[in-house]
Amino acid sequence: NRGTRTGEFSFPIGVAVDSYGGIFVTDTGNNRVQVFDGEGHFKFKFGTIGGRDGEFLRPSAIVVTPAGDIVVKDDKKIQVFDSEGRFVRRFGDNVLRAPFGLALTSQGHLVTVNAPSTTGQLVTRFGNRGTRTGEFSFPIGLRFLAVSQQNLIVSDLGNNTVYVTTLDGKSVLQFGSRGIGDGLLSEPAGVAVDWSGNIIVADSRNCRVQVCMESFIQV
Repeated sequence: NRGTRTGEFSFPIGVAVDSYGGIFVTDTGNNRVQVFDGEGHFKFKFGTIGGRDGEFLRPSAIVVTPAGDIVVKDDKKIQVFDSEGRFVRRFGDNVLRAPFGLALTSQGHLVTVNAPSTTGQLVTRFGNRGTRTGEFSFPIGLRFLAVSQQNLIVSDLGNNTVYVTTLDGKSVLQFGSRGIGDGLLSEPAGVAVDWSGNIIVADSRNCRVQVCMESFIQV
């Protein structure tokens, strides 16, 4: 239900699942994260509106690391919390301008789409060796991303397209165009990759989910 009480939401956007089946939701409109068990029972929540450590300004993406840390992206920063929602650290304040999406590579790098201007996109990776930035020539409209086998999968709402690139920015392929038929998209939003390498796309305006095989044939 929509609301501000425990278990209620206001425009939830990001969701993640940990290795135990726990469900983590960025309750964007309420500037908090809510955590549930695998059966949907409420466990705990954390965060409130603000710009200080542990506070959020429209959190919209979330991942959970293998160690159980909870990583949350909001307006212009990324914050890390422990498995019980206690603040650990923050970063990205001086690097991120308009970040969208958040994903975790097998090497433990965090990946986000950073849009500094209307002329291009930057993808910034934070990891043990520091920050690396590579320029991408995607049109504006990027919102969601996933990582699979060192490839980056990004949905572009504005162009009804899904892009696949390497983490260093080399184009692999793109697919999708506007329409209602199989394999066509209308404002693709969330993307994910299953264990078989199939790309799952939330085809938002068509009110459906499409599954594209690793060979990128609609099934």
